[in-house]
Amino acid sequence: MAGPQTPQSTPPPTPAVEVEDTQSLRSLMVGTTDISRPIVKKLIEGNQIKPGQLGAENQDELQARLMTAHYIQLYYKKENQQQVTEKETPQVVALSCIFLACKVLDFPKRMKMLIRAYNQVLAEKKDPELSDQQQSKMVDKILKLEFHLLRISCFLFDVQMPSQFLEEKLNRFCDAVFSYPEFEKAYPYERKQLRKVMFTTASRFAVDAYCGNPELSRDMDVLTTASIVFASRYILRSKSTSSPAVVAALDRSWDQRSPSQFP
Repeated sequence: MAGPQTPQSTPPPTPAVEVEDTQSLRSLMVGTTDISRPIVKKLIEGNQIKPGQLGAENQDELQARLMTAHYIQLYYKKENQQQVTEKETPQVVALSCIFLACKVLDFPKRMKMLIRAYNQVLAEKKDPELSDQQQSKMVDKILKLEFHLLRISCFLFDVQMPSQFLEEKLNRFCDAVFSYPEFEKAYPYERKQLRKVMFTTASRFAVDAYCGNPELSRDMDVLTTASIVFASRYILRSKSTSSPAVVAALDRSWDQRSPSQFP
């Protein structure tokens, strides 16, 4: 008579399998973030500022993109994926994260507005819009996934965002460059104007970097410092806001200060 059989244990994944799984999740993360971007733009575009305004940018849209990316990254973390009983499409994940992000940022949007924005994006891509039945199913999935996101985030809404770091660093940056007489004389605008344009441009760099590379979200200090450096080069070397004198003054001000004196 045969003795009791020992249950077969599942072998642990090999390093190659783990790497493949991680890369797959990262691809889904970035792809879902790309899906969310035009939907956020459609949803928030009612708050647009006047076209042509120097340094103009819709900060609500930037913040919504950032918070949406945060929840997308949270959803696709490997340890959180193990809690998901039913995998959802990137479209559902994107819409759920947008829906929750707007609530957390204190400008909530009605579900009807979210679905309308999504249908507008589909129409622009020449894809068929959702039928009434599809919309109803989509709403159910969004609400279920929203609750899952709340659960895995432990209902904690105090999320660090790049804007919190940019404020102080930009003040230090503007104080530093304007303390150099040659730069102050060469730059055609006031300090507050430079800070305003820098904040808009650095925010845009930070958002794009945060959304495009999940690894950068782990160190906000490095991310925002790099964004300010890129923004300074982009703005102060632009033909519309600069001159050879400004570029030369900026280079000398950077060269004559130690890195610790800048952001």
